[in-house]
Amino acid sequence: MKKNQTIWCFSRSKCEVNTRLSIDSNNLERVYHVKLLGVWITDTLDWALNTKEILKKAYSRISLITKLKYAGTSVEDLTLIYTIFIRCVLEYCCVVWHSSLTMAQNNSIERVQKVCLKIILGDKYHEYNTALSICGLETLENRRENLCLKFGVKCSKSEKHKHLFPQNKKLDVQLRRREEYVVNHASTERYRTSTIPYIQRLMNRN
Repeated sequence: MKKNQTIWCFSRSKCEVNTRLSIDSNNLERVYHVKLLGVWITDTLDWALNTKEILKKAYSRISLITKLKYAGTSVEDLTLIYTIFIRCVLEYCCVVWHSSLTMAQNNSIERVQKVCLKIILGDKYHEYNTALSICGLETLENRRENLCLKFGVKCSKSEKHKHLFPQNKKLDVQLRRREEYVVNHASTERYRTSTIPYIQRLMNRN
């Protein structure tokens, strides 16, 4: 059985780290990225590769609604098909990576929905927000934020996971807006924008 290891490296230059890790006298081969439960994780813990892969998969499915559009399928049915077969790809495990997306990655993902709405509405498409209203959809960014919030609320009510979102026991009653949940201290921007601190802040805003 082939065994691999991943070395996390946050250096701007390529990391060349010598390691001699082994299991059962077998040296572990270093890998720079790995697919774990459908999510691509790299040794730099950025989401460029994962974004690239989900975009590739989503765009490969757009031909489905294109063919159905020419076959005379209604806007309502095309919208439903889009949400079932394409949007689900763009949101898979988004709680893990949403908070760490760059603006360019966010826009690239949102662009897939814009393309789909242009196909679905045809000549009726004039502007993205109007198209969203016609089809009864919302931006993918807003949906991901809501999914993160739902995840946090659900965890906070679970005996097994509520320690991730501890309630603030030192509330200042004089504050107009109190923070109900403790936000983990982050000494780096990478950790500040990671999933748990992001959701903690999100839950306090809501």
